Amino acid sequence: MAFLVTCEHGAHQIPGWLTEYFTVTDLPEQADGESATLTDANDLGALDASTQFARQLNGPLLAAKYSPLVIDVNRSANQRGVFSPLTRALPRKLRQRIISEIHEPYRKDVETTVDKLIRKDGLVIHLSIHSFATFEPSQTGTDGEDRALSARRTDLGLLYDPSRVYELALCLDWYDDLYFSLPMLRVRRNYPRRGVSESLIRSLRQKYAPDCYIGVELQLNRAWCVRDVPVRKKVFKGIAKSLIRVCTAAQDDRDQEAA
Repeated sequence: MAFLVTCEHGAHQIPGWLTEYFTVTDLPEQADGESATLTDANDLGALDASTQFARQLNGPLLAAKYSPLVIDVNRSANQRGVFSPLTRALPRKLRQRIISEIHEPYRKDVETTVDKLIRKDGLVIHLSIHSFATFEPSQTGTDGEDRALSARRTDLGLLYDPSRVYELALCLDWYDDLYFSLPMLRVRRNYPRRGVSESLIRSLRQKYAPDCYIGVELQLNRAWCVRDVPVRKKVFKGIAKSLIRVCTAAQDDRDQEAA
């Protein structure tokens, strides 16, 4: 069994040959009326969390180098949403360069790594790390009561495909273990979006058998995952330890059945 950690939306860099097309004034306005920045477009806190998880799980980390405003490597190249509003209108030749030099290499690196880990260890547990806004995107008011109603009262979302029995079993056990080991952490399954939605993990599920590839997307609430405080590192460590504990118990059960 091996672990792989990826981060598709953690970067905010723009390739030099595209900087002329990116200005802060072109970015969408935020709910509070303030202008967004290139950093706001990524999954805040996700890259740091990915680094912590990879270290705790002793697995490789693959992270996208460029901002999702350039291209969303978490989506397939033929999906409409793969380009942001800033790159969707670029000339076709430039968009094709983005795909061939940024999108395809990243996804190929992930597949190559999965292949190597499966050949070596037989089973890969792939964690794709993301973060989500504390308030629903549709929330536009500034009244305190409205914001309270739109708050996403979840700290961690476990996204998986319930039709893949190993993913289902892992996430159910992981959810239970987190309930007891990190009682302060509010965990929900397949939230704030469904685990079968378009994603890199969904594409990999179509290529690899469920008994050798398990893909789980972790969605972290930015209300806590971006705050550089000691408890954050403790929670990251606790989440990773919980996963290791669950996987070890499952492996022990399989070994006993085989004996």
